[in-house]
Amino acid sequence: MSFRTDATLMPRYLTVGVIGAVLLLLLVVLSDLMGSNYLDSRGALDLAAAVILLVSLFYGRWNKALFARYQHDINRRELELTRNAQALQVAARVFDASREGIIVSDANNRIQAVNSAYCEITGYSAEDAIGRNPSFMSSGRHDAGFYRQLWHELEQQDCWQGEVWNRRKNGELYPEWLSINVHRNAEHQIENYIATFRDISERKRAQERLSYLASYDRLTDLPNQHLFAEQVSQAIVQSGGFGELVFAVLLIDLDRFRNINDSLGREIGDRVLQGVAGRLVELMPQGGILCRQGGDEFAVLLPDEPSLLRVGALVQTLLTQIAQPVTQQGQELIVTPSIGVAVYPQDGNDYSTLLRNADAALSFAKAQGRNQYQFFMPALNRRVSKRLQTENALRQALSRNELRLVYQPQYSLSSGGLSGSEALLRWHSAVLGPIGPADFIPLAEETGLIGPIGDWVLRSACEQGAQWLAQGIAMPLAVNVSACQFRPELPAKVAHALQDSGFEAHLLVIEVTETALMQDLDQTTQLLLQLKKLGVTVALDDFGTGHSSLAYLKRFPLDKLKIDRSFVSGLPEDADDSVIIKAMLDVARHMGLSVVAEGIETLQQQDFLASLGCETGQGYLYAKPLSTRQMTARLAAAAMYEPQPELRQA
Repeated sequence: MSFRTDATLMPRYLTVGVIGAVLLLLLVVLSDLMGSNYLDSRGALDLAAAVILLVSLFYGRWNKALFARYQHDINRRELELTRNAQALQVAARVFDASREGIIVSDANNRIQAVNSAYCEITGYSAEDAIGRNPSFMSSGRHDAGFYRQLWHELEQQDCWQGEVWNRRKNGELYPEWLSINVHRNAEHQIENYIATFRDISERKRAQERLSYLASYDRLTDLPNQHLFAEQVSQAIVQSGGFGELVFAVLLIDLDRFRNINDSLGREIGDRVLQGVAGRLVELMPQGGILCRQGGDEFAVLLPDEPSLLRVGALVQTLLTQIAQPVTQQGQELIVTPSIGVAVYPQDGNDYSTLLRNADAALSFAKAQGRNQYQFFMPALNRRVSKRLQTENALRQALSRNELRLVYQPQYSLSSGGLSGSEALLRWHSAVLGPIGPADFIPLAEETGLIGPIGDWVLRSACEQGAQWLAQGIAMPLAVNVSACQFRPELPAKVAHALQDSGFEAHLLVIEVTETALMQDLDQTTQLLLQLKKLGVTVALDDFGTGHSSLAYLKRFPLDKLKIDRSFVSGLPEDADDSVIIKAMLDVARHMGLSVVAEGIETLQQQDFLASLGCETGQGYLYAKPLSTRQMTARLAAAAMYEPQPELRQA
């Protein structure tokens, strides 16, 4: 049997002991009265005392053990209370330190407690919230059906989570991610609702920003090409291909916009783009959609137009208004557009086809002289396909060694002697056959391929000139430089080409056009001075065909003027050409420049130019462009023989 330490047993043991001793004494007394000799009085008293003593001893030991056990139990309970208190303190600290807001409600959904994060997020204090239903923070953005579904899930699953809009104390609406859990007792009755939430305003803003970046252009705030594609595709679906109304896709490209970036800087270019975007927004008809495709290209969807004539009128308005002057940094800039138009459904029944055909029409508008619009025609598609094929072939021309140089001799008009030559670029494609410079040079400039191609021409010409120099033939050699190449890095490229090849700088002639010179007058002057410092000769090519002013021209450090063939072809019969040529020669003499006349095809032209004092000429009268072998032979002949008049007609 186990020793029981229940405090209720202590009086029982004491009572039993005392009763036993009393009964023993009564027994002794009765024995005396009855004259019995069972126990003598003395013995009975001793026995009773002994019993009482034993009971007392037993009770004392038991009482000591009992109190020891009581003390242990008290210590254990105090330890448990201490631990529970510590746990409650930790829980309270966690509750209050949590970065998520916490709301504890009773079974009737009345708030019993909130933490500091709740107060920080909502602006309400604990006193504001305790005792109230959480619905006092409702934003009004969720209908009754939303809350019915929420409570249904809580009843069925004892939890719910999702995005909720609530209202702060200052009235501001904000989104939060809310989680609610139900706490039930042993009888499965609801005791508490515990809600935790966090403010997701920043995350929502980040998501909205990412969505914006995915669909809109940051510079102009217009839809980008991805969103535009979706909108056009949606318009196609909605139209169903039926109805009398049409809609058109426009591609708008700003003519020669690169010149603005190159001369005035990208910051000014961006401002011009923003200004053009603003004009387009103002010009959009109701239902029209505008986007920035990238670079200086915009796209427009004109929906539900009654006729192609109406489309044409709207496009003409865009063309006129975009070309209005723009003022930046005190300069008045005129940016003209070229526009290509494709109409649904005749020009395509899907977005990609419409865009491709609008691009074909745009290319045709540019080829026709820019600052105009063109509707798509099937013939344009064939032309664009050919252009694309040519571009792809041109991109591989260098790696396939398909480019070569030919040389057009230049002769002194006074002595008839060979005085130099001009290096000209030719391309014979393995796929497309021979392609003329007039077809591939503009394409190279538009696509940016003129950079590596021009570098190759410069290096190859210097290497060939160095080979002739090694043979004892010191012949001036002219190389054309595109306006796209006339940039700050040009002098360094020329210096490297001379150094790597060993060609002498004074024999190299760099020919630039008026268009290149007029991009940025200050930069042009610096570039020309750097080229002159290298020791090369600088010639102005196609003089008279551009729009340069003589007032500007006199500030440039030039050595030569090249008169364009268009002024030579009518000589000497054309009186206007004669007057212009005389004026050009007078200007050149006044400025101390030598002159080369291009396109000489008859002796009459040669003699007339010589009579006016023109020093040098080139053209088919002397020779068509020669291969390297042919030019080398002509140089050798010119070195061995005195030139004869009849040889000039060879």
